[in-house]
Amino acid sequence: MKRSTPFAVLGLCALAAILVGCLPFPLGDPQKSKVDPKLAGHWMSEDSDRPMIVSVYPFDDHTYVVESREYQKDNGALQRQNHTVWRGWLSEIKGKTFLTLDPLVQHLPSTEDAKKVYPLLRIQFEGEKIRIRRVNEDFEAMKQVKSAQEEQDLIAKEIDNPSLYVGEPALLHRIDPEHDRTLFETVLKDEH
Repeated sequence: MKRSTPFAVLGLCALAAILVGCLPFPLGDPQKSKVDPKLAGHWMSEDSDRPMIVSVYPFDDHTYVVESREYQKDNGALQRQNHTVWRGWLSEIKGKTFLTLDPLVQHLPSTEDAKKVYPLLRIQFEGEKIRIRRVNEDFEAMKQVKSAQEEQDLIAKEIDNPSLYVGEPALLHRIDPEHDRTLFETVLKDEH
């Protein structure tokens, strides 16, 4: 069975307004968060069949704009499948870094009455790579939380429990627009 990257699952969440992979409360306060320059840049998943490029742009001192593009290989050529944009911010719990994503689509007037959802990723920096694990919304205790504080307390309590996360971690490596010019020209050609 093919394994999706956490960002791919999140793209489906935002585009289809499905609750899969999304928590009902945001973690942390975006106005109290601090941008970590290590996260800014372009990242590519290690999945060779369904590559994904994630661009993380600092928006201000507290938040990022996170843009993901998921591709599928078709006879060696990359065909874009999904494109999603979020506002994101970092939170620390017990020395671990989490990225809360707020899909921009949920801020459109047509979705004002819809239930808001927040994908949550645990991020580990490994030099020019990041390891990402999505927090499991189906973790039994997570289904019982009634507030952002309860959600934060539960994550702190269960932070090392593998069941708090979905599947295996995804690994993304940093890509450089200058060094990887051909790749950037290929994947960004449809956006101009």
